[in-house]
Amino acid sequence: MEQPRLAAVPIECRGAVAAYDRPTDRIEVWLSTQTPHSARTQIAGILGTSVERVRVVAPDVGGGFGAKGSLYPEEVLVAYLARRLGRPIKWIEDRAENLRCTTHGRGQRARVRAAAAQDGTVLAVDADVLADLGAYCLLVTAAIPARTPLVGLGAYRIPNVRYRIRGIATTKAPTGPYRGAGRPEAAYYIERVMDGLAARLGMDPAEIRRRNLIATFPHTSPTGLVHDSGDYSAMLDRALELAGYDHWRAEQARRRSADARPIGIGLSTWIEAAGGGDLWESGTARLDSSGRVTVLTGSSPHGQGLETAFSQIAADVLGIAPDAVAVVHGDTDAVPAGVGTFGSRSLAIGGSAVLAAAGQLREQIVAAAARFLEAAPGDIVLAGGTAAVRGAPGRAVALAELAGAAEAAGVGMQASTRFASERFMVPSGAHVAVVEVDRDTGIVAVLRYAAVDDCGRLVNPMLVRGQVHGGVAQGVAQALLEQVVYGGDGQLLTGTLLDYPVPSAADLPAIAWDFIESPSPLNPLGAKGAGESGAIGAPPAIVNAVEDALRPFAIRPLALPLTPDRVWRHLNSPGGAP
Repeated sequence: MEQPRLAAVPIECRGAVAAYDRPTDRIEVWLSTQTPHSARTQIAGILGTSVERVRVVAPDVGGGFGAKGSLYPEEVLVAYLARRLGRPIKWIEDRAENLRCTTHGRGQRARVRAAAAQDGTVLAVDADVLADLGAYCLLVTAAIPARTPLVGLGAYRIPNVRYRIRGIATTKAPTGPYRGAGRPEAAYYIERVMDGLAARLGMDPAEIRRRNLIATFPHTSPTGLVHDSGDYSAMLDRALELAGYDHWRAEQARRRSADARPIGIGLSTWIEAAGGGDLWESGTARLDSSGRVTVLTGSSPHGQGLETAFSQIAADVLGIAPDAVAVVHGDTDAVPAGVGTFGSRSLAIGGSAVLAAAGQLREQIVAAAARFLEAAPGDIVLAGGTAAVRGAPGRAVALAELAGAAEAAGVGMQASTRFASERFMVPSGAHVAVVEVDRDTGIVAVLRYAAVDDCGRLVNPMLVRGQVHGGVAQGVAQALLEQVVYGGDGQLLTGTLLDYPVPSAADLPAIAWDFIESPSPLNPLGAKGAGESGAIGAPPAIVNAVEDALRPFAIRPLALPLTPDRVWRHLNSPGGAP
């Protein structure tokens, strides 16, 4: 099985603007990045200066998908030239440069074997994976393939595993994190194996999964991953129900008997290790004399809507409206320490830091109100921007007044925390795809797509649906459209968006979705992460569905992406075509 290289294709390409202030010996870099604090540390180290003399600002960033989690040579060069020449320097990447030079994702080739009993119980998995690292490594290039074996057994209780990962140097651009970063590769391998095993044993693909799903939590996989919470069987059952599984199986049988256009039903269950990098994040909550609350976070969003989620968390703790909360991020002067946004970590780790900071600020407010109102702290109620005595609505004080008094006393009202998780959270899901294949053209149409995900407790369901929707879009595109291609002479052949086909609205299915909430015990929000779910679950579901549709024609295993040309050649060439 092969996972072709993919390009992240954010709406906004990379860019950097740097200026040097000679009197203070400080460099300021405005950067389109997911990790401003890491960028600051690396720039300072490469230029031989202290982190205090480097400021990195990540303003509103137009997408990243993991590819902007690395620091690139051009970005360091901008800072170097600004200091060397003593004048501002700007560099903006165009789309051709983005497709050619920004890290690609995936790029793995694997041979996977499984041993199973006749009843479908999987006993062992043996995988040998080659990872294309490119011509040189950026910060986490070589670390991404290591995530594949960690989640390599998926949602299944498989007792034995051997996983070999080898990184290969090639003449291509470096690979790096791209939505899922090692986890989609693992899900693809194990889910394709499960379908192959079901076909070998003549079992329904849903039944063979049921027999192997982890049922008790926490569960420690032989790879060392601890599954913190979940209900994998319930997710699968709900996904089958949403998809209308029995209906489509009956329709499939009817079409096969009538020699009509074939349809196929594909399943995937998936897990991921969420948290990403260092499992900590910073959070600060500050109340000022205007009554507004400012939240500072080390997370650095690039389209996920974290400002909305974090303002909701702080507002709920402090008894104020969300629009009375301002969220500040992406400025290493304003937020001295942080990790960043990647790896489905922001709500579970960053949101928990915000929750803790808001909780400590609440304690300060309650203590001040108790003194002001001459009441016990336990009788103070925060609501509507005021602190009141329970049962005595006439005894109340505005939060703005309390903050003003604290500022006048020179103490202010502010709390700063770091939240750290002891290990990864494990989001999970079950996806079902129903496809129709046109044998004359090779075109694959997705008739139905159902996604049931468990990302722990939902703070903002609309934001979570948006994340799942975006992930499924990229996963469907990986299955049917996208591939970075190099020629035999080493030249990139997919260097424009005419050659690298990103999906349009017409290429994507409507999604029937649902969520199962099994709160994680590893953080106070109970959150797990949602950003990468669809990109993990969609590719194996789509490919399993297409193979299911074509199984009566004795077509050998398909290779990504399932473009019309490739599917047509499989159907019409002797023995199929690669």
